[in-house]
Amino acid sequence: MKRIKRLVMIGVGLFILFIYLYTVAPTVSFWDCGEFIACAYIMGVPHPPGTPFFVIFGRFWILLWQAISFILPITKEIAFYMNLSSALSGVATSVFVYIIVLKILRIAGRQDNLLSIGAAAGAALLNAFARTFWFNSMETEVYTISTLIAITITWLTLHWYENMLKGMKKDHLLLFIFYLMFLSTGIHLLSFLLILPIYTFIFYVRPDLRRDINLWSFGVFQVLLFFILFISPDQFFQPAIYLTILLVLGTIFYNLAHPEYKPSFTFFALGVGLILLAVSTEYFLFLRSHSPTIRINECSPSTWQAFWDVLHRKQYEPFGLIPRKTQIETGYTLLQGYFEQIKLYMKYFSWQFTLIPSLIGIWGIFEFYDRHKKTFLFLIIILFMTSIALMTYLNLKFSPYDPNPLHRPREVRDRDYFFAPGFTYFTIFYGIGLFGLLLRLLQIIKDHLRPKIATTILIILTLILSLIPLKVNFAESNRHHRWVAKDYGNNLLNSCDDNSVLFTNGDNDTFPLWFAQEVLGTKRSVIVANLSLINTNWYIKQLKAWGVPITFSDWQIDRLRPYYIADQRKFLYVKDIMVRHIIATNAGINLSQEDYLIPQEEFARRYLKGYKGKMNIYFATTVSEDNYAGFKPYLRLEGLVYRVVPDSGVDQIDVSKTIDLFYNRYRYTGIFSPEDFPYLRKIIPNFEERKKAGEFPNYRTHKTKDITRLLSNYAAGMAALGHHFLNRAESLETVNDPSLLPKIRYCYERVEEFWNFGYLFRLEEGYRFLANLGVMKTKQRDYEGALKYFLKLEELKPDEPRFLLQIGEIYSLLGAEDKAVSYFRRVLKLNPRAPEAYSALLRHYLFHGDTVGLRMVMAEWLRYHPSDTMAQKLLKGLIQKGMRPE
Repeated sequence: MKRIKRLVMIGVGLFILFIYLYTVAPTVSFWDCGEFIACAYIMGVPHPPGTPFFVIFGRFWILLWQAISFILPITKEIAFYMNLSSALSGVATSVFVYIIVLKILRIAGRQDNLLSIGAAAGAALLNAFARTFWFNSMETEVYTISTLIAITITWLTLHWYENMLKGMKKDHLLLFIFYLMFLSTGIHLLSFLLILPIYTFIFYVRPDLRRDINLWSFGVFQVLLFFILFISPDQFFQPAIYLTILLVLGTIFYNLAHPEYKPSFTFFALGVGLILLAVSTEYFLFLRSHSPTIRINECSPSTWQAFWDVLHRKQYEPFGLIPRKTQIETGYTLLQGYFEQIKLYMKYFSWQFTLIPSLIGIWGIFEFYDRHKKTFLFLIIILFMTSIALMTYLNLKFSPYDPNPLHRPREVRDRDYFFAPGFTYFTIFYGIGLFGLLLRLLQIIKDHLRPKIATTILIILTLILSLIPLKVNFAESNRHHRWVAKDYGNNLLNSCDDNSVLFTNGDNDTFPLWFAQEVLGTKRSVIVANLSLINTNWYIKQLKAWGVPITFSDWQIDRLRPYYIADQRKFLYVKDIMVRHIIATNAGINLSQEDYLIPQEEFARRYLKGYKGKMNIYFATTVSEDNYAGFKPYLRLEGLVYRVVPDSGVDQIDVSKTIDLFYNRYRYTGIFSPEDFPYLRKIIPNFEERKKAGEFPNYRTHKTKDITRLLSNYAAGMAALGHHFLNRAESLETVNDPSLLPKIRYCYERVEEFWNFGYLFRLEEGYRFLANLGVMKTKQRDYEGALKYFLKLEELKPDEPRFLLQIGEIYSLLGAEDKAVSYFRRVLKLNPRAPEAYSALLRHYLFHGDTVGLRMVMAEWLRYHPSDTMAQKLLKGLIQKGMRPE
């Protein structure tokens, strides 16, 4: 049976590895991935709390795979190497789930058999393909590797207990467990959630240790050290340090007075030394931040105060348990606000598993309790700490996609990834519950089938059940050939000329650019100025050091604060001050205090007219418009960016540069589907060459909400080009000169080309391109062309009355009256009160002299609009000419 157990473990691991290698991202993804990959590559300092051990590990991991790539013909993509670390961590975590389920059953007195092996395999597969865990394992993030460390610590604790049951009290294993726990804080703080379950378990199964003063001191030391490093508010920081020193000294003096406790004191002393060694990786942040060469140095922890601020995550809003963030703007009570957060957690939980696995996991809680109460206590506390307790501590806002518009404030993205470890631990309970269920089912069917056949059937059903998430979550988790983030970073940078400052908005239009610059070497002469980070003094100082035109002294920068402008009823944030300062300083202008307070429009009139700057200043189109709304007349669209220009205008666009960017310089790997290729061949000059290079593969990429949001910027560029040529055509038409007809026709052709290109990005709002094209064709009296676009719209939105009405009108103009009437009737079926549909039917029946049809339409109208006296008179006149309709 031991051989079968190992073969199944290898088989499960290889199967998960095969799926993971297929679905892992081939390059950088959105959110923190670009930052982490770039930091690992250059040994940079990422956002708080800095994840120093992850950066160090990542650098060695990259060097290892670069060395392998010189020997073997594998990809040279640095991002893939880092993504692979997450994928392999995911495989290892799932294998540990398999091992732990079997270990628990063995501790509970169940020898390994086919049913227990099948249940353990089912748990491993369920974990591997749970939506959040799978998603995290496909990109460079800290969550999967931190889950691996947590599950390893869990296995080591159970292994320690199993050895204890065999009479082998190897307490040195506990030292390694606590060392690993604190070492992993350099990746993520998750593993420290296990300290309460571990100590509870130790004291429960080893009553002799409950009076061990050294073990108690060691536990308190760990809690105090973690508190000092990562949690402590300023007012408790020094007292906590003094208390920790007193604890250590007190323990030493106590043991000097009681030499009989020497073995226990040795454990304490070694433990303190190992933990201090483990957390020493945090010092990397302090050392590395002094390097003048790194361009990613978040929070610049080069002073002790800045270093502690990074560890304590001072940059972010403080954690607080009360009030709940779901109370702040809703007026909910404490219980109501907390209930909303529980609902959010349950929503995330529902994403992971289908109904039956969830029920089996819940059943597994009771099954586990019956089988072995000691290990149950250990695992149930871990499950509680990584789910409900964590949810309570995090105090999350509402989901960004909450359907209730009154639910504010909202997170910038869904935070399900915080709970991935809890979902992993739930699969252990699923494995225990599944084993209990299989035993009961075997008892029921063994009288009807031979035991081997019955066992085989049950195991097959188990595997099918556990693989359901693979089918359900495949599209969302599959990153196969997803290159959007990498291309977006390169495209945005290539939109800018050299020697430029590019203002960006947040993570997704900044981190891919950092990756492109630091790892790929793209446009390093462009300085990316993130408007979220520019509210901080350390970032402004870094921008100044990199060459951004800033004349504020460090003393002045440290004292920049938001300012409320009473007459405008708005806050002037530090980012607003800095945008004006950079724009003005770039042109050699010294601003007065008043210049920072005047409206944007007034600032633009004073200082942007005739603007001459040493550096090019750009705003990414992803930047919220309130950051530059008043400057808009002096901004010119160039692809994915707006350039600050000296001449004012309305909706300015550099047509030739934007066309060149979109058609020649931008890359769209995996964005378009094979059915788009015939059209792309017509408009992209070197399409076939780029297709051979892999830019246009023969598959359709699943577009997540993040991808869709970023692609809307490409579509917006196409929309702007189309509107430019449409306005030009309409302007030429007003001249009424026949010699201009070729130019007018050319303009309309370009409008159609650009808007069709924009539609290919397949956005939810992409129907607007088709609607605008349909309207344009209708105005040109090209009814066949208009019908083509509106029929496409019908496929996208079959129940949209306004589009159905347009189709009916066009059919009427084409003389297809029966089809026209059928579409008008469809509109009335969807909205019986729609006046436009009644009006269209009336025109139709009047044109054809159909008084019966007229009477029917008027009767229907009055059924929903009985107070319309004019309609009543008209119907009365029609009735006098013929019979009343039934």
